[in-house]
Amino acid sequence: KRTVTVKNRTSQRVTCTWMLAGETRLRCIENETSCFLIHPLVQELKPQGSAEFTIAFKPIEGGTAIFEHLELVTAPKINRSFRLVDLKRFTPSWTSVLYACGHSGVSRYSSTKVELSEEEVRFRPCAAGERTYHTVCLTNKGDTSVSY
Repeated sequence: KRTVTVKNRTSQRVTCTWMLAGETRLRCIENETSCFLIHPLVQELKPQGSAEFTIAFKPIEGGTAIFEHLELVTAPKINRSFRLVDLKRFTPSWTSVLYACGHSGVSRYSSTKVELSEEEVRFRPCAAGERTYHTVCLTNKGDTSVSY
């Protein structure tokens, strides 16, 4: 378990909602579930206030490494009814992303094996103000997710 503190640095009340598949948002694919549990899922924050959220890892199967993007949508309370919203003060919601990872007792040695399609990446010469591009293929041949 980990605790995350979210601070409201605005001058208005906001509502923070964690977007978890099947709970606070629709599933993108059938049987999609999150391996992370968050409590509370929804919390209201006062102006310049803060709240703590507890995040727990609950793996679905053993011997796996899990990496997830946990999304937190924050919406100002002033927008709670569109009939009462002053269009000059309307503020859209915003999203924050928390990168979470956990492993469920990987019994064997897990490693990343990343390969590039070329040993050296050399950009072609170009004049000032021009652009040059070079494409390479990044392949993960290991059993653990990687990000770049």
